Amino acid sequence: MNTNLQHPPLAFEPPVDHSELCARLRFPLDEVARLDGESLQRRDAAVQALRTQIRRQGVRASRRVTARIHQIVCEASSRLLLLTEPEVYVIASHELNAFATTTSDGSPFVVLHSGIVQLLSDDELLAVVAHELGHAGLRHAVGTDENPVSYLYATHRSAAGEVSADRVGMYACGSPATLTRGLIKLMCGLSERDLRIDIDTILEQYLHPENVPAGEDQITTHPELPFRYWAMMRFAESDIYQSLTGRPGGVAFAEIESEIEDRFHALDEGMAFLMTSQIVHETVAWLGILMIASDAHVSELERATLSEFVGRIWAEDAASFARRNGLDAAHRRAVSSLENLKHASLRTRQRVHAIVREMGERSGNRERIDEILALVSAALGDE
Repeated sequence: MNTNLQHPPLAFEPPVDHSELCARLRFPLDEVARLDGESLQRRDAAVQALRTQIRRQGVRASRRVTARIHQIVCEASSRLLLLTEPEVYVIASHELNAFATTTSDGSPFVVLHSGIVQLLSDDELLAVVAHELGHAGLRHAVGTDENPVSYLYATHRSAAGEVSADRVGMYACGSPATLTRGLIKLMCGLSERDLRIDIDTILEQYLHPENVPAGEDQITTHPELPFRYWAMMRFAESDIYQSLTGRPGGVAFAEIESEIEDRFHALDEGMAFLMTSQIVHETVAWLGILMIASDAHVSELERATLSEFVGRIWAEDAASFARRNGLDAAHRRAVSSLENLKHASLRTRQRVHAIVREMGERSGNRERIDEILALVSAALGDE
């Protein structure tokens, strides 16, 4: 498995700025949502409206008004190589939450609910602020989800984004345990007066068989705490993280990232993985029919090749559909299936391109490869 599609080449020189730091820490499955110009304008307008509302109802962290918070924000910004002080506002709310927004220009805007400011220690608050600055630096945003499939992909990206932001938070505070302690406090709402944080004991609560729901079929935007803590601890052992923190050695980055990816794909019983696999299977079947049936004759080699890629049942059913309804109907089916992959990961989209090319070569339809790939690129919005 190639785990470095989204990462720059492994480099051990210090990052030069916040963007490069975030790129080094980004989880490969955390891809920036692809938005066209119109969608980007709508999102920027919505973000600006939200910022205006927050500025009218909250207090901006500053040296004169909120000295403690401002110092923490400045320290987090310095550690994360931000060149300008980010806008951080505190709003009155007992809800234990924080969030960040960013427009297409990348300027971060962080909102802290007053409840977490009062609850967390300085180190824990720094970790949470850094986590949110990570979301902004990584350009995380949820796009418009016009159908259940794109919603699933958006949710899956959001969960992957939490893995990346956790890395930024732990890098700034220097410890996976510090950020995890803060997350535990946010989970239960208790301060040190009533809470002795024993991370292992609390995580055992999650993993107890009676507390693991059977048949879980919902993908959430935030993975559960045991996975997040384990993923941070594992990433902290990697050579790239060790280099960022000025220490030699560490386990090979690709090895650790592959392990984290495997566990991530297994979350929620692998629902996103299974749905993607089904859609890819269907898409390849329709694309294969368009490729091999264009001359109204399907040879044994073409039939065997399609069956090898999508299975005998799918190959026979797709061929029967095209024979009865025509290639135009099969073309519409292919475009419809591709539309469901428009918001899939880069890796999945690249996989479809590779399968089309290999299927054309092996079935003897080399002259059709570029035509089918052009259809794929047009539907998926790829170059």
